Amino acid sequence: MFWQALLIIHFAATLFMVGLVAAVQVLHYPLLAEAHDIPATCRRHVQRAGPLIAPPMLLEAVSGLLLLASPFSSPLLIVSLLLLAAIWASTFTIQVPLHKQLIAGRGDSRRLAARLVATNWLRTIAWFFRAACLAPLLISAVGALHGEWLPKELQRDLKSSVKF
Repeated sequence: MFWQALLIIHFAATLFMVGLVAAVQVLHYPLLAEAHDIPATCRRHVQRAGPLIAPPMLLEAVSGLLLLASPFSSPLLIVSLLLLAAIWASTFTIQVPLHKQLIAGRGDSRRLAARLVATNWLRTIAWFFRAACLAPLLISAVGALHGEWLPKELQRDLKSSVKF
């Protein structure tokens, strides 16, 4: 029961991040790139978004590492965690430095903001693929909690891709 609950928590954090990063990518970052005062707008974005982004990212990382020891550890989980590692790498090597440059007003703010929009697609797409990788594991966890309720052929396909 612990592993299923942990997987559900992990998946929920991932889905939260999918929604948040999609909203930031298609709504907020483009508005930032068009703002009159990009450094001030970026500063407010970081102040407001940081506390919203950091907890679910940390929850994803910790729960994901714990899940490696679970019955749900599988190639899909490993792929999703590799995507998470890419997200973290992109965050701290690309997005955070760009935010710092924008806030400091160093360089061409419009060009830096456009670069932020362009490079953030990596994280946006990676989070969507993470959710797609985790969905079959979640179905398996729910099936384990509530009995074998899926069609037999889908049970067989899931069991061949997920260790129990």
